[in-house]
Amino acid sequence: MSVLVFADSSEGKFKKTAFEVVSYGKKVAEQLGSNLVAVTINANNVEELFTYGAEKVISVSNDSLSTFNAKAYSSVIKQVADTQNSSVVIIDSSINGLHIAPM
Repeated sequence: MSVLVFADSSEGKFKKTAFEVVSYGKKVAEQLGSNLVAVTINANNVEELFTYGAEKVISVSNDSLSTFNAKAYSSVIKQVADTQNSSVVIIDSSINGLHIAPM
């Protein structure tokens, strides 16, 4: 069982909300006695996420995801959640308006 967070990036750099969501996810994982996994799409330096509490980072690199598409992004996040056996998925609210359907 794990807690999964989506760390959003733009042009390869993490948004401030990515670090906030990882920090929040770490606290949730600690309360649940679980580990924290972060997933990111087309980010350059994923090492930064470990500083904020990520225990594992899954970095998805795909040129077809360079432009935000809610359906494509949610598909990636769901696949990672399934493979990581995530019981909780945390996504920040951003200008993209990412909405994930229940799993």
